[in-house]
Amino acid sequence: MASYGRVDDDDDEKHGLRGSTGALRLDEPAGVAVDGTGNIFVADTGNDRVLALSPAGQVLFQVGGRAPRTFKKPSGVAVDAAGTIYVADTGNGRVQVFSSTGGLRAQFLLPPVR
Repeated sequence: MASYGRVDDDDDEKHGLRGSTGALRLDEPAGVAVDGTGNIFVADTGNDRVLALSPAGQVLFQVGGRAPRTFKKPSGVAVDAAGTIYVADTGNGRVQVFSSTGGLRAQFLLPPVR
């Protein structure tokens, strides 16, 4: 098993590969999923994105970010057998659905809880 860095719940630190400052720099990672080929998907809550990594730790793509109409505090990620990626976009009250290459397929707005 490969190790890419440490993850803990210390809100004052960013995590990732030692010395990393780019795409591998995580801020409040909250969820992880692995697809059938070993690709790793991380819900990077503090950076408002989902990061896709190869089994070797190379960045494949990322979805979301801090641009308008993307994610706001994604808290979970899941991948089905077909490679479809589901993201719990918590801050926007919706689930977003992406293809295995990161293309947006659908979004489902969730009603407010009363």
